[in-house]
Amino acid sequence: MKNLAVLAFVLFSIISATTHAQWGAIIRTTTTPSNNGKAEVAAPGFPILEFPTPESDRKIMDQLQSLVKESGWFSTIHIRVKDGIVVLEGNIKSREHLNVFLETAQRLPMTVAVINKVRVQPPLADNIEPVIEQLRDFGQKAWQMLPVLLISIFVVVFFIFFGGYLSDGIRNIWKWRIPNPFLLALVTRLTMVPIWILVFYFALRIVGVSNLEATIIGATGFLTLLFALAFKGIGENYLAGILLASRSPFTKGDLIKVGDHQGYVQNLNMRGTTIIDFNGNLILIPNIMVIQSVVENRTANPSMRTSFFVNIGYHESISRVQELIINALKEVNGILSDPAPNVVVEELTPSAVRLRVMVWLDAKNSAEARVKSRAMMKTKDILLVNGITIPDEAREIIFADDLKVQLVQDAAQKSTQTDRKEQIRRAAAYNLEDAKKEENLPIEEPKEKLMDLAKQNPLPGNKDSSDLLEPSKPKEGSEEEKKN
Repeated sequence: MKNLAVLAFVLFSIISATTHAQWGAIIRTTTTPSNNGKAEVAAPGFPILEFPTPESDRKIMDQLQSLVKESGWFSTIHIRVKDGIVVLEGNIKSREHLNVFLETAQRLPMTVAVINKVRVQPPLADNIEPVIEQLRDFGQKAWQMLPVLLISIFVVVFFIFFGGYLSDGIRNIWKWRIPNPFLLALVTRLTMVPIWILVFYFALRIVGVSNLEATIIGATGFLTLLFALAFKGIGENYLAGILLASRSPFTKGDLIKVGDHQGYVQNLNMRGTTIIDFNGNLILIPNIMVIQSVVENRTANPSMRTSFFVNIGYHESISRVQELIINALKEVNGILSDPAPNVVVEELTPSAVRLRVMVWLDAKNSAEARVKSRAMMKTKDILLVNGITIPDEAREIIFADDLKVQLVQDAAQKSTQTDRKEQIRRAAAYNLEDAKKEENLPIEEPKEKLMDLAKQNPLPGNKDSSDLLEPSKPKEGSEEEKKN
C-alpha cells in the first residue's frame, strides 16, 4: 500500500509540474511576473529621444537574433520588431535565461516595448528533482520513524497469530447457540471485524499518522459499496445461502427437485447448492435460483407413496384380486404396513379392468425404483398363481367384407390349454419362492454410494467451503492416538 502511495505521489508530482508550466513573464525593469500566457507590455529601460525607424528595427532584430544564436537558450524562437515594439514567441527551457534575454531586449536603443509570449518548458529532469527530493525527505523521516514502525508491525503480526486463538474462543462461545457451521463461521468473522479495525487503528496511532485512520476507514466503506455493486450476483448467492441455512428446507441426503434438476443434496455453501443426480453427476445450482424456485423435497416426509397399474379380465372378481394383491404386498421388504397397501379401480378399458396399486415406503432408507419393482413382480406372480388372467391391450381389426370364422376345438386342444395354464401357475409359484430370496437383499438407497463418491471427488469450490447442512463435529484422532 505504501509503495502504491509513493508511486501515485510521484506520478501526481510529474503531472502537476508538466501541466502547470507557466508562460514567460513580462519584464518590468528586472522583475519577472507570471502572465499566464497573456502578452503584456514592458516599459523601456531608457528614455526614447527619437522615433524608431525601419533601420533601427533592423538593428534591434539583428542584435536579438545574434543573442539567440550565440546563447542557444531557445528551443524555438520567433522575433518580430516593428516601430520599436519587440514581440517574442517560442519556447525556452530556463526562466533565468528568459529574464536575461528580456532585460537585454529592454535595454536596446530605440526599443519602445517588449511583448513576451515565450513559454517556459523546463526539462524532465528539472521536474523530477523535486519529487526525488521529497522521496529523500520521506526516506529520512521513515528512517527516523523506524523504531515506532517496527513496534506497529510487531503489534499487527502478534495479533495475526493471537487472533487465531481469539477467533477459536469466539467460535466456542457462539457454538452453543449456533449449531450450523456456516452461520457460526459468519458470526465469528463479523465479531472479529471491529476487533481488527481497532488493532489497525491502534497501530496507526503508534506510528503517528493521525489523519490517515479516518481516510482508510472512509476508503474501506467506499470500496465495500463499490464491490457490493460490482459483485451483486455473488452477494445475492451469499445472502440466499444464509437464508437457506437458517430456514433449512432440506438437509444433506434429501432428494430434492429444483426446476428441471433432481438429485440428492450433497453440499450447501455460500456459492450454491450441490446435488447428485441419479446418473452420479454433480450439479451446482446457484443459491439465488434455489431461493426463487419451487423446491420439491421428496424425502422431507419419510413415508413416500408410489403406485403402478395392472389389468385383469372382466370375468375376474375385483374384490378377490384386491385381497390377493394386498396380502401379497405386505410380505414385500421395504413396503410399510402403515399406511397399508391399497388397490382401487382406476379405469374400465375396452379389454380389461385397470387397477391402481398404491404402496408406501420409507424414502430415506429404501429406493423407490427397487421397492416398486419388487411390488410389481409380486403382484404379477400372485395373480398368475391364482389363475387370474392379465389381458393385454385390445387390438381392433376392421375387414372390408364379412369374415366367416369357424372354431374347431377338440378334446386334445382343450387338454393342451389346460396344461398350459397349469404350467403358468407352476412357473408363477416358483417365481414367488424365488422372489423371497431377493426380498432378503438390502434395499439401501444408492445415494449412499453416490455421496461417498462425491466426498472422494468434491467440486473444487467445495473443498475449502463450510457446509451449511451439517453441524460442526469434533475432529477424530488417528488410530495411533486412539490406541494411546
